[in-house]
Amino acid sequence: MVVRGRAPAKEKPFPMRKPLHAQIYCDTLTDMFCELLAAVGKESAAAGYIEARVGPISQGTLTKIKSGDLAVPIAWVWALEDATGNYCFTRMRNRELQERGALDPQEVCHLSTLREATEAVTAQAAAEHSDDPEVLRRALKETLDVRSKCDSDVAFYQAKLAALGIEAAQ
Repeated sequence: MVVRGRAPAKEKPFPMRKPLHAQIYCDTLTDMFCELLAAVGKESAAAGYIEARVGPISQGTLTKIKSGDLAVPIAWVWALEDATGNYCFTRMRNRELQERGALDPQEVCHLSTLREATEAVTAQAAAEHSDDPEVLRRALKETLDVRSKCDSDVAFYQAKLAALGIEAAQ
């Protein structure tokens, strides 16, 4: 095709298009990274956290990552997860590994316990001064979830100690 005043457009012999599921996955990672950036506040603050962890970074590289033109570096993710306390990438990866059977759910029991306990504390705080039955039911449900999770953790550690030939103290 010839456009007036321009050279003919070059055709790429093999257009590099990702399959739709791969593109959606990459877009999700980019969106998650942008959420971490927003949680930090200013991009300069985010860059400071990242630089403290991995060394100098380029503003242009950060812009390309935000636009989805570059992959999200995992070291940058870890820096921002630590800075914000939002471990969204870590949780997503753990879920993927559990679905594949590559990760024993007990290997991440402390994170599951923390999640359950946080949900319970939040629900309990809402229920402290409430007479709303739904708020009270939620607090009860979340508290029972923590108890169930802790009971399963206790059984796991007792079995692990027994496998080592050590009697578990009560």
